[in-house]
Amino acid sequence: MVIPKPASTVVLLSDRPDLHVLTIRRSEKLAFAPGFTVFPGGVVEESDGDLRWPKLISGITAEEANKKLEVEEGGLAHFIAAVRETIEEVGILVGSENHLLLENRRELEQNEIFLVDLLSQSESLDFSQVLPISRWITPEPSPRRYDTYFFVATVDSETTPVVDGYEAIEATWGRPSEILDNWKKGLLTMITPTRSVLQRLETYSSTQEVMTAANISNPRQRIRIGDEWSERVYFPEEQDYDNPSLVDSLGWIWLPPFR
Repeated sequence: MVIPKPASTVVLLSDRPDLHVLTIRRSEKLAFAPGFTVFPGGVVEESDGDLRWPKLISGITAEEANKKLEVEEGGLAHFIAAVRETIEEVGILVGSENHLLLENRRELEQNEIFLVDLLSQSESLDFSQVLPISRWITPEPSPRRYDTYFFVATVDSETTPVVDGYEAIEATWGRPSEILDNWKKGLLTMITPTRSVLQRLETYSSTQEVMTAANISNPRQRIRIGDEWSERVYFPEEQDYDNPSLVDSLGWIWLPPFR
């Protein structure tokens, strides 16, 4: 059995002027999901669990991070990985205005320097507006499995992504409904976790609506699926959720639909 690696994904939101989401297209050369449209993210690295981190963050404690993710330990490392991967893959700062982090982007990608070392010389990371909304575990028998937490964070309308050219070869802002339409038309390829988040977000019209809902302690909801490659996912509030042709996924979401 392949043990899933801990990972984090960041769903960047921006009002342009209505709700837009940043997606990237992965390189065809990558072993996992080559050419797929996803959100920025990656595996949790050893440096994300550095013992110095609790003193270099604000807006959340290590204990609160564990509680939010419903884990006994290591929750904070998922938050750290979310911010680090966003810098490395699309050159965007979350929870900081310290541009020294962007200047050292290549060194961070190559593990020649670690994020914790840069921050120990400057300022802390603010996680007050980096909020978890979903969790997906790659099912067996995949040879590469990930236990991924999805976070939302907002950026202003002037933010322009700059892809790393290695993992991410293209970055695009789009309305959730438009991205899903392009998937339905066969213009792009997405895995179920990405589609599930977009399906939920298409019920919202602004970043404020999303962040307000994500700030509330919402119950986790098990997502059900049919054909993983060609069908939408199903949430508990939907009429077809209990259809016997559907199966329980290894995916949960705790961002409710917009009311």
